[in-house]
Amino acid sequence: MQAAKKIIIYDLDGTLVDSMPGIAMSYRHTLQELKIADPSEEEIRSSVGPGLHKAMEALLGNDKQLIEKAVKIGYKTTTFYPGIKLMLEDLSREKVPQLVASMKADTIVRPILEYLDCLHLLVDAIGASPQGLTKTKAEMLVALANKHDFSLANTILVGDTAHDARAAKEAGVSFYAVTFGYGTRAEMEEVGWERIFESVEELHQGLLEGVG
Repeated sequence: MQAAKKIIIYDLDGTLVDSMPGIAMSYRHTLQELKIADPSEEEIRSSVGPGLHKAMEALLGNDKQLIEKAVKIGYKTTTFYPGIKLMLEDLSREKVPQLVASMKADTIVRPILEYLDCLHLLVDAIGASPQGLTKTKAEMLVALANKHDFSLANTILVGDTAHDARAAKEAGVSFYAVTFGYGTRAEMEEVGWERIFESVEELHQGLLEGVG
């Protein structure tokens, strides 16, 4: 894919979508089954960046069936942040290549995006694949560039956590930080960013201005 415009790769949770209701439902359902006290909202929020699978592995060990059940419960409560769908549509009309790289399991990323009716706006969307080549977000960025033949130097990762910032740095892509998600400005500041946006509206405008 040879693109005159910048390539945009989005993180999913906390960047495009608010998955907290579904994540909280998954946590609480699993913990109720195990008769463990509910986590606080802050404990749930802090687990989102590295991926729900990793958080559930820490809680449930090697019980893969229970982990998968916990992850899949409630994904239909996931919603776009207000204004995100319009942003994706506007950038698609401008022929800007858009992709998604998420630390959710690869088997759940596309169903979520299909449910939200936006797969047609994206070149590709992938998640973590422990048995494959995409165990980390940096590996996902490299895998997408190799698959679709684009330059990482011409690529922007949009994300909301220090985990995203570190992945962008490792892969050699620009990082656009957003503060309306689950991470904090302070944690991302430790790694650094090229631009930072406080709202979806600011991000929308910034991407339209910066991808040409």
